[in-house]
Amino acid sequence: MSDLTKPHVVPADELPLGEDAAAPAVGKWYWRLLLDENGKSYRKLVCVTAIGSNYVEVETPGRSSWRIHDDHFHLACTYEPNAALHIQSKVAEHTQRAVALMEEVKALAARLAIPAGLALAPATQETQALAVHGQSEDPKKYKKALVRARDKTFPELFKQIEKANEKIARWTGASLLPLKAQAGSLKKAMGAIENRIFNVELYAGLVEKLVEIKQGEPAGVEEKVHLFQRRAYMDEECLAEYETGGMTLESIGAFDAWLSRPEHLERLLPYPRTILAFQVRRFEKAREWSGSVEDLIQLWHEAQTDKLTYLYIRNGEQLFRLSTEIEFGEKLFPDMARHTLEGKLYAEMFADNVQKIIGQNEYESLLEAERAEDERLSKLPDEDQFFARRGSWSRVEEEYKPFDVSNVYYDDIAKFIRDQEDHHNRLVLILQGLLDRSPCLHPHPAWTLWSPKSFSEALELIYDDSRALVAGDKPDFEAYQKALNASLRAGSVCVGQMDFWLRQEAAKENEREDRRSRSGYSAYRRTHFHPYGNPGPGAIAKATRVSRDKSCTFQWKRPKASENWRSDAPATVGCALSVPSNRLLNVAAYRPGDFKRFFADPRTRAEYLKWAPLLLEAEECWAGNRALLPDGSPNPKKSVRTKQDKSRF
Repeated sequence: MSDLTKPHVVPADELPLGEDAAAPAVGKWYWRLLLDENGKSYRKLVCVTAIGSNYVEVETPGRSSWRIHDDHFHLACTYEPNAALHIQSKVAEHTQRAVALMEEVKALAARLAIPAGLALAPATQETQALAVHGQSEDPKKYKKALVRARDKTFPELFKQIEKANEKIARWTGASLLPLKAQAGSLKKAMGAIENRIFNVELYAGLVEKLVEIKQGEPAGVEEKVHLFQRRAYMDEECLAEYETGGMTLESIGAFDAWLSRPEHLERLLPYPRTILAFQVRRFEKAREWSGSVEDLIQLWHEAQTDKLTYLYIRNGEQLFRLSTEIEFGEKLFPDMARHTLEGKLYAEMFADNVQKIIGQNEYESLLEAERAEDERLSKLPDEDQFFARRGSWSRVEEEYKPFDVSNVYYDDIAKFIRDQEDHHNRLVLILQGLLDRSPCLHPHPAWTLWSPKSFSEALELIYDDSRALVAGDKPDFEAYQKALNASLRAGSVCVGQMDFWLRQEAAKENEREDRRSRSGYSAYRRTHFHPYGNPGPGAIAKATRVSRDKSCTFQWKRPKASENWRSDAPATVGCALSVPSNRLLNVAAYRPGDFKRFFADPRTRAEYLKWAPLLLEAEECWAGNRALLPDGSPNPKKSVRTKQDKSRF
């Protein structure tokens, strides 16, 4: 990676006498040579709006812009010292054009006897004009002329006037381009000041809060701090309260206690000094709104809490939680230092924006895969090739651009890399602040993390995102579910029917709220709704009937809304619900521990909202924590499910 010295940007009006007048500077004007579709050359007046380390960016008064490499700039652009005169002449030219068009409109209106300001003219004036005109011309011809003027002549003239006015505005604003370009450099300076203020806040701990969770003996003085790259998620690691989709703010303390257990601490923070980042959940949790403003504010605060990052810090037997509002991303630090990014680098570009950086090895692998795919497709008929390539016409060499001085986006790629490193440096500032002002990592040597030698002595970076690279296909939950449900029969114990029923009831309640709303549509949409007094089919229930397609019917009773005056009238009403098999799980066919195959693979762990509510409820049933046993018989130890069961870790 070569270092380039960025040239000093000199505004055009500050260029000292004796210097090269044609040298590019922000605010200078040039003629840009271009070719049309027929290969004929033409030129446009452009203003230099930015100078990079290896390019000059120019913009026309019409807001078209180009980046031109330094090696080609003087071949493509010719300096124009009198741009102001050209701009003034263009403004005058288009102004005259607009005035001439307006005169043409007035002349046409006069020929057709349309008085000026017709919309505000009195009726007598219009009548007199038509009477005078009718004495000298056939009324039929006059009508045709009016129709032609209405449908064609006037619209075309007004369109030309509009274009002339747009060009006047464009060339009038051209004189502001140099000022806007110079103002852009001031914005960069403001950004640098804001970053400096933020860095001070990071080091001073003004955006964080440290809580001691567990006491004990600290690690040895020379023990390194092992910093995990990946971000973990509380609800995925402990799979607590899986029916509600994860944990809430009130559960952070419970998670602290869960993580403090030796078996969990050794699995997630295995080194004597370890730092691992957590968020509450990977996906946004669906929360029910009661309709009140207070509840809406509470739900908003809970959603914001889910986005907080918690750094759990282990120091020997001690455990701390550092909460911060800083967003570090999926990875706590970038891949820039890894061997996979050694050698030449390539940037994936989309709409002139950098998407990601890859190394030489990965780039060559993509090229090899592309060549293999080309060879495979070349053996197919032309029509099949077209449909096979549809949606993937872009080539690797078009998507990925080299990170070198031949690329006019060199500075953008360098900035992308610096931004990733800045995220890393933010974390370094936090850690240095903790080392200097907090006892959570004491005792330790006098580490200075911005020194490369001290950094390597203090920190061990754990690039454990490779845990996501698991050999073979990921576990297929749908196939597993279908295999278990193949043995469904009347009397089978199932899970999933309660969620299906609550969603159906929510759809009904949404329709009722729509009818009650003045606009005919209620903005708030429920995902689950439990009608008062109706127990529903139950989280664990036996199917009373199973159809050929394995859909299951569940029956239960609910209290009547109002009792009949007759003493012998039934006080309950029978209910029935048919549930498709892909929304159910056969508990009898489930085997304890089956959920671990989906939990162990990080690819399906991230999809836990799909499988955890079913598998973990079946796990609880086999553990004897539910009112029914897997064979459908009542559980003598537990007739009802308690709140303690729901919140257990």
